[in-house]
Amino acid sequence: MPEEERGLPSNTYAEKICLATCWCSKHKGVTLEIATKLSADDFILEANRTLFSAIQDLSRKGVAVDEVTLHDYLLSRGNLERVGGLSYIVSLADGMPD
Repeated sequence: MPEEERGLPSNTYAEKICLATCWCSKHKGVTLEIATKLSADDFILEANRTLFSAIQDLSRKGVAVDEVTLHDYLLSRGNLERVGGLSYIVSLADGMPD
């Protein structure tokens, strides 16, 4: 659905930072907090919706979310290429502040 139809402001950079925060944060409670406050529908990009759904599912199962577990989860469900592959997942952390 185009951004205009959703009636929401969009910021794909903010989406990427939100996703990367889920596995880059030193405070693992952040992942659970984000996963319970947002839904996949809050993301504009389809790839980011798919990634966030995976993060939510892994979090609910008590699996630590990182690039490896996210990669394996998406690969096992045939969604890895749908999100842009491992290179996209890894690129999310590039914009994270130190």
